[in-house]
Amino acid sequence: MHHLLREIDSGGLLTPHIQPLLERIRTLMGSGHGDAEQVAARVKLINANQHRTTDPVAFEVVGNSLMLRKRLRFSYEGRHRNEVTQRIVSPQRLSYYRENWYLDAWCHDKNALRKFALDAMNQPVMTEETAHELSLDLVNRTLAEGYGVYFGGQTQTARLRFNVTAARWVRHERWHPEQAMTELADGGIEMSFPYSDSTELVMDVLRHGDNVEILEPPALRQALIERVAAMQKLYFSSGLSTRLTP
Repeated sequence: MHHLLREIDSGGLLTPHIQPLLERIRTLMGSGHGDAEQVAARVKLINANQHRTTDPVAFEVVGNSLMLRKRLRFSYEGRHRNEVTQRIVSPQRLSYYRENWYLDAWCHDKNALRKFALDAMNQPVMTEETAHELSLDLVNRTLAEGYGVYFGGQTQTARLRFNVTAARWVRHERWHPEQAMTELADGGIEMSFPYSDSTELVMDVLRHGDNVEILEPPALRQALIERVAAMQKLYFSSGLSTRLTP
């Protein structure tokens, strides 16, 4: 918890508020095992994901809009489509996913629930208009339909087969709240879960290389094939092609 609090406040915005809690945790850390510094030194937590910097001022504006139930106006850099759009949203919830901040909000331009990365917001402004209220149950149900930070649209069921090497780790992992696992006779596992956008899912599958195969649906297999083909073209069109055989 001490590590998480320090990492979650990388911009320094919350320091005056969480510092007393950090000190209290340090006291508890040392109460049963001697010096707290030794406890911290003997337990190392490593961040596995890339942390993107969030502007502390933007974080404060978004947080105030969320708690005061006011609408929020900002320009948004949609990196996936490489476009900047103007948005007016009703904030519903802040979420911290893979060490980055996101705002779950009702987008009045799209007339739908959307997730916005705080680091992609430019000059957010809290308006005087009252936010459109959604139940958190509805927010949870809607966001659970996708995979990772991507959701919305018609969901499909992804079916993945991991060989015995990958299965040693994957059988203890949680890829999706609704995942189902089947043990295979050869020691591998088959996993299935719903998804709506393949972007993040393909990236996670690529981590396992040739230790995993996408079984279904065909569109998800094709998305992975296209990504692998693009990677192959990149590397074998370079000088490495004289030393490697595809």
